[in-house]
Amino acid sequence: MVATSTTTSKYDGEGEDTELTMDMDVVDLDAPDPSEISSSSDGSCFENEPEHDEKKNNGINLLLHSFLPEDQFQRSMVLLASGTLLFLVVIVIPAAVLWSSSPKESGIDHVLLPTATATTWEAITNDPDSPQHAAYQWLMEDPKLASYEAWKREQRFALVTFYLSLNGPRWTVHGENESREEGTWIDHLHDECEWTPEMISCNANGRVQRLVTSKIKGFKGSVPEEAQLLTDLAEMDFSDNTLLQSLGDFLPFQALPSLQSLVCNRCNLEGTLSPSIGFLTNLQHLALDSNPIAGGLPTTLGLLTNLQNISMVFAELSGPLPSELGLLSNLRFMDLDHNSLSHSLPSEIGMMTALESLVLYNNKVAGTLPSTIGLLTNLFSIGLLINRLSGSIPSEVGNLSQLTSLSLGYNKLSGLLPSTIGLMESLTFLDLEANALTGSIPSEIALLDSNLRIIDMEHNDLTGRIPPEMATMSNLDLLKLKGNNLQKPDPGELCPLIREGLHLEIDSCQSVVECCPPL
Repeated sequence: MVATSTTTSKYDGEGEDTELTMDMDVVDLDAPDPSEISSSSDGSCFENEPEHDEKKNNGINLLLHSFLPEDQFQRSMVLLASGTLLFLVVIVIPAAVLWSSSPKESGIDHVLLPTATATTWEAITNDPDSPQHAAYQWLMEDPKLASYEAWKREQRFALVTFYLSLNGPRWTVHGENESREEGTWIDHLHDECEWTPEMISCNANGRVQRLVTSKIKGFKGSVPEEAQLLTDLAEMDFSDNTLLQSLGDFLPFQALPSLQSLVCNRCNLEGTLSPSIGFLTNLQHLALDSNPIAGGLPTTLGLLTNLQNISMVFAELSGPLPSELGLLSNLRFMDLDHNSLSHSLPSEIGMMTALESLVLYNNKVAGTLPSTIGLLTNLFSIGLLINRLSGSIPSEVGNLSQLTSLSLGYNKLSGLLPSTIGLMESLTFLDLEANALTGSIPSEIALLDSNLRIIDMEHNDLTGRIPPEMATMSNLDLLKLKGNNLQKPDPGELCPLIREGLHLEIDSCQSVVECCPPL
């Protein structure tokens, strides 16, 4: 069948409207002869509906065919089919998959907490009993949520997770007999910096800077890793509370770059101190007293160049003091007493020139006192009582003119007392008890008459007489010399001091009366 079609186009391809009319003969090769068409029962001019649809499609094809040459028509049909398939594969199907698995379907939106870890999201999504899940649901119920910046959403989430992880509903404040109601610890209406003033302090920008639990009782559980979301956190103190976690799981040190003070005395922390503590490059104060930490001190402590104070008393530490401690040029106080630290003091200790107090009571430190200790001219206290030190006391100790207390008792020190001891003009307490010191007491000790109040040299191998120059030491309160081979003092030398209150203990005199008979 041949039909005439008139087609009008009004676009010239250059953005101008023109009118173009074409008369074309369109040949429908598949159309039936008009004589073969019969009317259907419903009045349709087609024999049946399927044939009608097929003929419509054929008509469209023929219409396209009429505009395009044969080769372009075939390519167009292939491109059309390919484009349709590509759209399905690239856009429709992935979108359907993503939609079906999207967290939003269960009320979870990762955008709310942009820096939360995969571990946090795992707990939120798949563990409905976790503190993280409960904290997230609490956050979603916050009527002001839409107004918060990302850091504030994360801060509120972190604090609620902290609260729920550590038995928060049962916390009490020192001086209060009953637990607070839960709403008084955390609530939607108040800023998080106002929730718990006994524990939380914020900086001028509203970011949490301090978490201190000293006024709160009842902590029990594990500090959650979400603490790392508190990016401005500078001080943490969880002392005197029970943490149910190992030291290795305590905190992600590498995620707390702003931390300046970490205190957890008597927290029941177990395990070893992780080398990752070296990431806390801004840390100034570290105190982990009375925890069963065990193990050695990591060499990465030497990276904490801002550290000023380290205290790990009764921590079951063992092994050597790493030489890297010499890198701590800002360290002022080091207290590691009552542990099992061994080996010798590293000579690098002389590099710690800011050190004011060195306390290693009751350890197993052996070897000799390094002469470099004389470089620590800011020292006011040395406590090395009850160790295994041997050899002689280096003469360089005379350089320690600021030292007020020198405690070297119960070691294996030998040799002569250096005469340079008389240069330690600030010394008030001298303990050399229970060593193997020999020779006589140097007369230069009398130069310390201004400040020295206690001298304990009991149980050594000292010989000779008590220097008569010591009669000028009017501030001396106690002189313990038992367990030596010293001569009985001349009554005219120490007796005036004894009569003024000096307590003298010496084998050659069984009583004060024997040493200094009444006038």
